[in-house]
Amino acid sequence: MSDGVEKELLKKEALSPDVFEEARGLWQRLEKIKSSGIVLNAYSGDIYEEDYDILSNLYDFFCEHFEQLDTWWISTYMQIFSWQFQSYHEGVDTYYTNFYGASDYNTIRKTADYLRIYGYDEISKWYSLGVHDYSQYEDEKYPEEWIAEIKEIDKWIDSNEEIIFRCMIDLLLKYKEELFN
Repeated sequence: MSDGVEKELLKKEALSPDVFEEARGLWQRLEKIKSSGIVLNAYSGDIYEEDYDILSNLYDFFCEHFEQLDTWWISTYMQIFSWQFQSYHEGVDTYYTNFYGASDYNTIRKTADYLRIYGYDEISKWYSLGVHDYSQYEDEKYPEEWIAEIKEIDKWIDSNEEIIFRCMIDLLLKYKEELFN
């Protein structure tokens, strides 16, 4: 792989046939959503649309089976999902400061690198803007510049659902053969 990024190996043999069948069903639902032209986000979807919860279902699936499915593209999907979800839920600052313990500084830096290396340039630009080591500040007294960046990132996320959705779908569909072959 380019820029020294090593390809991780899926530990597929550790997954049961039932888990593979569940994964196939999830990917079929994702392909159906893609072909419908519907745009979803990590926080919610149109509850009147069939499969509106596919992004969160995939996220939950990966959480449950992550030790066997730890690849750059699954990790990147999970981070972008969390990034968007936390932006809508409480503000993207909770993502960058690792408020929930799921997005530490090193993971965020790796995700920023993957987005750049694999050509997700627009998301990479905005995602990378908020990458700082927040742990060096006590009592959430971050530099004003960082706070201003966070506000801009939240605005960008809110107004660019389709770009984020296309990135998430692209990651999942482009690399699915690594899981199913």
